[in-house]
Amino acid sequence: MITLASIEADPTLSTVLGANARSLHDAAFPERPWNDELQLLVVYLLYMLSRSSNVEGDNFGPFLGALLSAPVDAMPFMWKKEDLHMAYPDPADKIRVTAEAISYDVREMYVEIVPLLVESHPDIFAPKKKERKMRKQTTDKSGGTGKDDVGTVQGHPPVENESGTKPGEKTEWAEEQNEEWAYSFEKFLWAYAMVNSRHWNLPCADVDSALAPAMVGVANKTIEATQTTAKKLPRPHAWMAPIADMLNFGPACTKAAYNHKTKSFEITATCNLVLGQEITFWYTDECEDIVVANFGFTSSLLDTCLSAEEWRDRSEQWQAHAKILEERLLEAWNEADDLRRALEKSRGEHLGEGDYRGTDDTRMRGGGRFRDSVEEGL
Repeated sequence: MITLASIEADPTLSTVLGANARSLHDAAFPERPWNDELQLLVVYLLYMLSRSSNVEGDNFGPFLGALLSAPVDAMPFMWKKEDLHMAYPDPADKIRVTAEAISYDVREMYVEIVPLLVESHPDIFAPKKKERKMRKQTTDKSGGTGKDDVGTVQGHPPVENESGTKPGEKTEWAEEQNEEWAYSFEKFLWAYAMVNSRHWNLPCADVDSALAPAMVGVANKTIEATQTTAKKLPRPHAWMAPIADMLNFGPACTKAAYNHKTKSFEITATCNLVLGQEITFWYTDECEDIVVANFGFTSSLLDTCLSAEEWRDRSEQWQAHAKILEERLLEAWNEADDLRRALEKSRGEHLGEGDYRGTDDTRMRGGGRFRDSVEEGL
């Protein structure tokens, strides 16, 4: 399994992206926290790929080999802009809009982490010297720029450099198109496609246990606090499980859970499966166009996405229904109020005007006698 615990277990990557390192980063850059588990798994996947000189020869190789051979051409967010627009010429098309939004989000995800990793740990994340062509552009408060060639990171929007600038200046990096660089945007986009389409999002006690020791003394978090929180509300984690990620979308005839006692990921049948029947898993409740944009497949089991006009009609129907419910609620409230008044009047007539107008304690005792007399009458 590939989890955040995998990062903690790696002697090198744990010092860069482990819980302690992430807490220090978040304290320094609170506006750009590293708390997206998908983002971290994407970096871990690229890291493992960069360390595997022979994909077929190491322990991680078979899984990496399967991922590298997995088709991604059907995922619209992986397409070039012109190809996406050619396939879906309508700017309002749900698949086109969703695919562009995913691509934008992945680019933002890339910008938030890779340039900082390159600058802080160039020995691990920077392109090899023969591949590097970095262009550093410094912008002052007046908007003027000065350029000096010190090498690039292209393929993503310019990112503010947090070091090496004067007050009021910012440094922007641009990445050169480089297919060989393990952390290029193209490779990052591919890794995101793998993690997004194959990850599970479920509680995993072993991940909580692996993270707890690393959080001692960091940002006022302790093992006890982490464990107490986990007991009250198990936190789901994003993780990948080889073999289990081969289940196709289909009828909800399975459920998945991590077994902490056996240290295994278990998929249990919830339907009466017959010999030869495909084992499937229900990925999502999203409508068809959203699924196509994210995963590149469709199914007769998926609902058709509503158009903007259909959403508008449905909204108006719900508003009309809500108004009816509000009117019924008001009627019920008025009836309850009338009943309360009638009950108070009846109680006052039974107890006498003086007793009815007495203290709260008198009224309470009187109410009790009235209730008793009513019950005796019944």
